Amino acid sequence: MLNELEEFKRYLERMKYRAEAEALEAYLGKVREARFDIDDSKRVFDHHHSTYSSNWVGEAREAYESLIGELEHATQSVYAVHEELTSAINEEIDRLLQKAEGLK
Repeated sequence: MLNELEEFKRYLERMKYRAEAEALEAYLGKVREARFDIDDSKRVFDHHHSTYSSNWVGEAREAYESLIGELEHATQSVYAVHEELTSAINEEIDRLLQKAEGLK
């Protein structure tokens, strides 16, 4: 009887770890969707940049170029955070699944 109780406790703990891993998988999907949205926005911006900005001159051009630099820097920062976050989430998912497997 005690053995069955311990087995049931391990089963519940395994299910808890798996549920946490599944929740992180869903979150990872949302993070990926956000990255795709950023990529799409960047493509649209790049298209409009190449289409409309070539004739700008003077102060307008300088201000625009400054803005472009800031946007590029922000984009690279977002990509770096995305990579770090994705890596951390995957590591945590692996850790949780290993804990679940260890309870078999």
